[in-house]
Amino acid sequence: MHSFLDSNTVRCAKAPVAHLIPLVGFFSLNFPRSDFRLIAEVHCEMKILNDNKWGVLTEATVAEFETRNRVKLPSDYRQFLLAHHGGISECSFYWVVANDWGSSIHYFLGFGDRQYLLQEYFDCRINMRIPADLLVVGGDGCLNYLAIGIKGDRYGEVFYTDCEYDLGEPERVRRIAKTFSQFLDELCAEPTY
Repeated sequence: MHSFLDSNTVRCAKAPVAHLIPLVGFFSLNFPRSDFRLIAEVHCEMKILNDNKWGVLTEATVAEFETRNRVKLPSDYRQFLLAHHGGISECSFYWVVANDWGSSIHYFLGFGDRQYLLQEYFDCRINMRIPADLLVVGGDGCLNYLAIGIKGDRYGEVFYTDCEYDLGEPERVRRIAKTFSQFLDELCAEPTY
């Protein structure tokens, strides 16, 4: 299991090589599958930036959120939220479609700044075209969200919700990790060209 308090090496084994498009900010990338080849693993220490950005989070605040909304947060996500409350990994790139294209974490939600409140996103899931069994936990800054399963068969799984597709289209919600721990373990540095 991933330790959220210790530094760990994370890897990203493939990256696009044919295009020389610079990565600007935290925007999504979309490259054709043919533009990839296996490269040396890119190692990156798990370092949290802006640790506790939204302030120190208490167990009571998280428990109250779960009780009010009748949800139980997956334990690995809950542990990360309590430990880092709004902090993001310096290694923020993740593959949305394995070996094809990915995005980067721009923010994690929490219980601090009104613009990034977990409760606000929970309450607006349906208006945001997020399935009712998912909870938005972060985003890439381009109206695409990271979500985690909070009930049913998808409980604990991590998903990328793509704003360019309508609810019901298979590309709208893509599973990117079986657990939040796996998601964190697979974060890597943005590919270089």
